[in-house]
Amino acid sequence: MFGTLKRFSRITNIPSDEIRDRQKVQENMVMASRTAGLILTSSFPFAVLLMLVGCSQEAPQEALEPDPSPPPVAELPHPGQVHYLEQCASCHEGGIYKAPHRSFLAMMAPDAILDSMDGIMAIQSEGLTDQQKQDVAEYLAGRSLASEVVNYPAPVCEQVSLDMDLPPRQAGWGVDLSNTRFQGADSGGLSADETGELELKWAFAFPNAIQARSQPAVAGGTVFVGSQSGMVYALDAQTGCVRWTFRASAEVRTAIVVSPWEAGSAEARPQVFFGDILARAYALDARSGELLWMTKVDGHPNATITGAPVLVEDQLLVPVSSLELVPAADPSYACCTFRGSVVALNPENGELIWQSYSIDEEPAEVGKTSVGTAILAPSGAPIWNSPTIDLKRGQFYSGTGENYSSPADGRSDAIIAFDIRTGAKRWITQATAGDAWNGACLVYFTSDPANCPEENGPDFDFAAASILVKLADGKDILVAGQNPATWWELIRITATSSGAAKLAAVVSRVAYTLAWRLPVAWYTCPSMTCSIRKILPVINSRVIHARVFTHSMQPPGKRSGLTRPMMSVRMP
Repeated sequence: MFGTLKRFSRITNIPSDEIRDRQKVQENMVMASRTAGLILTSSFPFAVLLMLVGCSQEAPQEALEPDPSPPPVAELPHPGQVHYLEQCASCHEGGIYKAPHRSFLAMMAPDAILDSMDGIMAIQSEGLTDQQKQDVAEYLAGRSLASEVVNYPAPVCEQVSLDMDLPPRQAGWGVDLSNTRFQGADSGGLSADETGELELKWAFAFPNAIQARSQPAVAGGTVFVGSQSGMVYALDAQTGCVRWTFRASAEVRTAIVVSPWEAGSAEARPQVFFGDILARAYALDARSGELLWMTKVDGHPNATITGAPVLVEDQLLVPVSSLELVPAADPSYACCTFRGSVVALNPENGELIWQSYSIDEEPAEVGKTSVGTAILAPSGAPIWNSPTIDLKRGQFYSGTGENYSSPADGRSDAIIAFDIRTGAKRWITQATAGDAWNGACLVYFTSDPANCPEENGPDFDFAAASILVKLADGKDILVAGQNPATWWELIRITATSSGAAKLAAVVSRVAYTLAWRLPVAWYTCPSMTCSIRKILPVINSRVIHARVFTHSMQPPGKRSGLTRPMMSVRMP
């Protein structure tokens, strides 16, 4: 349950503690309603419950004095609600397939919503006055435009040009194409022993943001980073002043990727790549922040980009995930139609080269829910993570999440190897079978969990990118971390004459420490909340770092009554 609460918190921006509090309130409501002989749904306000319980008590013997205070005034709806329902809801509540669902609009800043009504949605909004547009924007965003005012803007740099003698030293989110996440002393500019001597140089506060999920990139003496408001900043690496800004349509939660150039090149025209939560991929001029192109990578209304794109050769690979599990909490919503995918774009103009889905077949109706809503399957298997590139074999690896609807298939919670030139699947290794889950399974967020798949989880997706590792003996292995805190090791075996990979699962109850089989200490407590201490050697380095990971989980093979083995898969 901890992982599920954390997952739903991440998607809805509701803190996990608050979700747990709501669950406790619901449980207390149920207990109290049973005591009073009442039947309540989870959508009843707690105040109503108290009033109903009070009604079940014996009536007072004496009449109460009349209350001289005026009767309470009914709370009026937000002024933007009526205009949204009249002008917008028919499209954004599922009426138009490609229109972003309202759950996405709620994650946008109010001024960004207002800009869209004066821009791309101008025709649809022409019946609204300026004040009504503002009301709609504030209603959807859940906050006023006045709250977006920046009282203390960051200083603007006098010198805005890039230092072309300093090309990027990282390829993307995982630092290199293998996603090792290792920054060596040559690129980091300091040794492990010197890290303890670091002091604060400058700090930058993101305006109008309560979270920061975009990993910065450093190139040309500049720090490039996205933000919750959709603003992308180019900051001077020495002072933190702003060189330029660019406003995307919505939150930018992916890492920023900067195209490489030869040090000292005066002709280089480096680009900045990223994606937003509305599934739009962008390319900017790294020197000025000018928009070069923007491409909607998937037409599904709930599609999003969470994993960082990867620039490899003449393609930009963009993973596609979704938040369709949120509207699935509505029992009238036909769940589900999204399929995860990876999209290859031309980095020069943003044109689509190919799109490869985690699930090949399109969802079709396979049944009805308890309230008569269509069940559409197979669906889900989103790709949350950044691709891991294997140039030696001409392929890349992506991990998938759970299915959204029943029946679960063989593509969820899996590692998929794609051909890097065509997107064709070369092999699929599923780690957890029978995993289907969506927001309807969180019963304290819906009055009717009709859309919850019969599997009801366990929601064990591959959220982070896998790691391609070269061992001392020259062998290559792929290492992937699965939610919650389970490491899988994938190793290659001999291919058949046709070149197809043979997959072999080797069950082990040993908790792997990446690829090196170093000791793992399990500390078991009565609540089954354990801490894992892992000694992780840094790839391609003799430096060894000790890191401590704490997870709410049970020892191997005991979690939630499920067998959670480790697996080795050998590949050609």
